[in-house]
Amino acid sequence: MTNRKSTPRPQYPHTGFAPTVLKAFMLLVVLSLWEPCGFPQNIAVFKGNNPMDGATWVRMEISAAEPYLASAGQTFTPRIGVECHQRGKNRSFSILLDSGLLEAVGADAAFVKLPYGERLLRTKIGNDKPRWRAWKELTNGETYEYTGEGETGFGGVYKPSRFLRDMFSAERVLVEFQPYRWNGGFTAEFKMRGLREEFEKHQECELH
Repeated sequence: MTNRKSTPRPQYPHTGFAPTVLKAFMLLVVLSLWEPCGFPQNIAVFKGNNPMDGATWVRMEISAAEPYLASAGQTFTPRIGVECHQRGKNRSFSILLDSGLLEAVGADAAFVKLPYGERLLRTKIGNDKPRWRAWKELTNGETYEYTGEGETGFGGVYKPSRFLRDMFSAERVLVEFQPYRWNGGFTAEFKMRGLREEFEKHQECELH
């Protein structure tokens, strides 16, 4: 049997100094390469399926740059997202806004309430001018789905597919609304970087 001599580990003058410096250097290298690789750090992705019919879904969410103070005394961070569904060969998507509870319409409200649970919220995409767009309240009372209506809610249709294309090409999207028990409006800013790339990764997502 051959006796193998183990190579002694190098001794550093300050315990742990060299390994710590090396780790810090490697971390800086990884962080410097992170953005060029195109990994979207601001997008949260959730997936699920329905075992009953085999349908699948994926939701991509972008949190607002700043939270607001909700009526309960806690901060709430709005989110905007795209939810894609696939059942067999059929695919669809929805544009969703998690705003939290909103105030009822007042004289100075930052929105106009429409029939059937819809509200007009001032929405600004990229460098375009702010426009009133219709969002329909969902059952939880805190989430709204973009419905594609125009300035009045009845004309000038701005379809969800066009809205999403504009989101893809914009650096940011602004949505103004009035949180519950607020006296004025709050403008949520969403940075769109990486949304198109994330959307195109998933088989459930298709832009018609």
